Amino acid sequence: MAVVARVADDLGLLINFGNRKKIDPNDLMEIMNACRRKPKATASTSAKIPASGSSATLGEATAQQALVTAAKPKTALALYITERDRPRGPASADQMSVSEALNIYLEQHAPTVADPARIAYAAVPLIGFWGDLPVSAIKRETCGAYGRKWVKVVRRDRETGKPVETAPVSVGTIRKDLGVLASTLSFCEAEGRLLNAPKVALPKKPPAKDRWLTRDEAARLVRAAWRNPTSKHLAKFILVALYAGTRKTAILRLRFVPHLSGGYVDIERGKLYRRGATQAETK
Repeated sequence: MAVVARVADDLGLLINFGNRKKIDPNDLMEIMNACRRKPKATASTSAKIPASGSSATLGEATAQQALVTAAKPKTALALYITERDRPRGPASADQMSVSEALNIYLEQHAPTVADPARIAYAAVPLIGFWGDLPVSAIKRETCGAYGRKWVKVVRRDRETGKPVETAPVSVGTIRKDLGVLASTLSFCEAEGRLLNAPKVALPKKPPAKDRWLTRDEAARLVRAAWRNPTSKHLAKFILVALYAGTRKTAILRLRFVPHLSGGYVDIERGKLYRRGATQAETK
């Protein structure tokens, strides 16, 4: 998550939240895409010299390279000091920060689950709210405050892109996020990294959905997608989702031949397989 925070800061998407920093969940996709991009190779000194061959430009480039080179040992030293001062044994709830606990969970557990992105989506607002506060700060009061403080952007200004209208996040989303926090503490405790993990207070579970699309509504949805040149491809997506009851990610990973990272459609036998060969069975 340190990488996510650094990229968000570079993009100007890190928001001051009291004495802590916060990332708007609506900016998460842009940040994650920036994290995935392969960094460009550092331009050579000669590439920065204009056609006139200005020696001033060469001097600036050389100075910049010198600063980067000089900063590397300092960065390595800072990382060494951080690791050296980190407690080697189990930490108490006062010694471990919430962001550190979430970082452990993201690095060690998230890669083993079927949908690690869901954990990452939850971790961003959790770190934005608790940040470097100790795990002992997780109480019923602060869990309730988390649900009240987090809002989603409903409408943005078309020219500036700044939020102009917000709305509270659903109770279901708050429960999922706090559920990730509870799983994080349980994981750290089970791995011997944390002692006496506090209990995370979850809001009451919202009532189950009892409203579903009728056949006519589904037909209008497919027809509207098919008639719009920019969304025509969505018609097939909607049909697969409705008829197969398959989630978005699994649909987008479908191929016509077996592969490792997702399911496939067996044309000869008329079957749809949702999972890839290396994917575990889930609920």
